Amino acid sequence: MARITLDDLAASIQNEFSSLHDQIDGLEQKVGGLEAGVSSLGQKVANLEQGQERIFLRLDHLAPHFEVKDLGERVKTLEIDVKILNSASH
Repeated sequence: MARITLDDLAASIQNEFSSLHDQIDGLEQKVGGLEAGVSSLGQKVANLEQGQERIFLRLDHLAPHFEVKDLGERVKTLEIDVKILNSASH
């Protein structure tokens, strides 16, 4: 049976810790990248929300315009109908 010396055991443990340290460094880099990505997504969502608010504000201003235009068309139709009735009664 092969005997392991304390020096061999220490070297083996050091190699494992070194490998584990490298893996942790890799994970830290990935987590840092994820944090940056999440931060970027947060800013993009905020920009989308601001754009959506601007669209809603513009639509709010357009709605009365369409209502007035629709009312104008209805009045025009009524005026034509009244003229026809006035012409027919004379």
